[in-house]
Amino acid sequence: MKKIVFAFLLTLGNVAAINAQPNLDTIRPEITQIANQTWLITLYGVTNLVNAGDDGVLMVDAGYRMLAPKLFAAVDSLAGQKPDYIVSTHWHFDHVAGNLAADRKTVVIAHENCRNLLSSQQEILGRKMEAHPDSLLPDITFTDLLTLYLNGDTIVLKHYAGGHTTGDIVVWFKHKNLLHVGDLIFEGMFPFVDVAHGGNPKILMQNLTQIVTDFPAGTRIFCGHGEELTLKYVAEYADDLLKSIKIIESLSKKGKTPSEIATSPEMQPFAKYAVAFSLEDWVGRVVGR
Repeated sequence: MKKIVFAFLLTLGNVAAINAQPNLDTIRPEITQIANQTWLITLYGVTNLVNAGDDGVLMVDAGYRMLAPKLFAAVDSLAGQKPDYIVSTHWHFDHVAGNLAADRKTVVIAHENCRNLLSSQQEILGRKMEAHPDSLLPDITFTDLLTLYLNGDTIVLKHYAGGHTTGDIVVWFKHKNLLHVGDLIFEGMFPFVDVAHGGNPKILMQNLTQIVTDFPAGTRIFCGHGEELTLKYVAEYADDLLKSIKIIESLSKKGKTPSEIATSPEMQPFAKYAVAFSLEDWVGRVVGR
């Protein structure tokens, strides 16, 4: 699975790859049970969480539209039906386009900023995203916190503003202590920060630091792309990238260009994160260029 996720993430820095049509026949869902009646379904590098029970089936994120039939079939194989609820962690196409193929009775839940972005045409990484039809926009939105009582669990949806995008939420299954953070973290690499749609690198790292404080020890963390993480890993990742941001800001104040900053000796310890995005990409997002 790591190879699939790695290949997917590399496309983030390549507009041609993003717009290319993959060979759908070769793409298979990978299913992992992580708790009672709760699974991860990873499909083409996107990790969706599914919880089923007497109150219905809830799925976190819905992936790509072109792969939605495979994703919904996988859900059906586990739960005996398609999702009753879809929680969208943010507006990006690899997380919400599958909503367009969901049953019209499916209730979609998202932050209000996510709904606002989906209601009009957007552009991301050179790709135009058409507005979702009014009938397929999220049905339920919230601003800060929303709690669902479903399948014997307390499911908390919490907004962390202005990090990855303007409308990111995390989904915490309290009794199972499972946390899906969407794209708030990219394991082992510089994150994609959607500056054009409310994202900010420094705020993203501050949000991750806050998440470490907000959730209890032992929380199992799942992100939109990558492996299971721990709070300890999140804390170390945020601390390391905050250090890089301070260096970038300091050198920028001295008049250094993004290219000069990226090639400076001070930034080389962070080259290990240059996987989907380069050091210069990261510097550019931090200084807003």
